[in-house]
Amino acid sequence: ERVAMEGGGEAVDIIFNPVSGTGDGEQALERIVQELKAAGLKSPRVHHTTPEADAFKTAQKVFEKHAEDVSVVVASGGDGTIHQVASAIVQHNVALKKESDSLASQDEKFANRKTPLKARPVLGMIPRGTGNALALALGIPASND
Repeated sequence: ERVAMEGGGEAVDIIFNPVSGTGDGEQALERIVQELKAAGLKSPRVHHTTPEADAFKTAQKVFEKHAEDVSVVVASGGDGTIHQVASAIVQHNVALKKESDSLASQDEKFANRKTPLKARPVLGMIPRGTGNALALALGIPASND
């Protein structure tokens, strides 16, 4: 089950690398937010990467802070940013799988659970790097297309 955000649409967290690509980070972010809203994905939460907190650490913090409603995580940056966000999602999914397995093995606990197991986040990609090799290999156009 996906989580709807205020204003309708699906919950979206953007992990945004402001120094990826041509250096037009703020303009790119404005366009991305507008496009997501136009697609019905309202009120995205934007999380900037920094030299101290790369995309992997930033995504992990998102999962900790918004554990109950992380639905779609969009990685916006180059191949490194996308790789780090994908890795964080995989680790998060493994942790959820372990939680799910342990709860499922204890029928009484599982049956009495008041909230459903957390949905696993879906990865979205907005390639904004200089090479975008992953996006090219997957047939995903660069964000300036």
